[in-house]
Amino acid sequence: MAIRRLSASRRITQRLSGAYDAVLMPTLAEVTPRIGHLDPTADYDQVMDRLLEWVAFTPLQNATGDPAISLPLGESGSGLPVGMMLSTVAGREAQLLELAYELEDARPWARIQS
Repeated sequence: MAIRRLSASRRITQRLSGAYDAVLMPTLAEVTPRIGHLDPTADYDQVMDRLLEWVAFTPLQNATGDPAISLPLGESGSGLPVGMMLSTVAGREAQLLELAYELEDARPWARIQS
């Protein structure tokens, strides 16, 4: 059953690629969690629930193997970078990089200096 679900996911992304060059979505569902929110010593179910809520948008690419790129296109109210993820189907990796270069050229993102 798991193999069938993964295959179905791949078919869905293939259909999307026929209509769209890339899909834009948030990289994460929430900003960086506070320290201790994902405490590995906490109850397993609690940590897994919190983790799955936080990374809600990335599992599809992990399951299908489709390429994606996360770009710092936003900023939280507290000044933290907020990532947006562009994804497409396998074989279009160059397209993602070209889009990233165009976005950075149009609106350069802040550099983190140490």
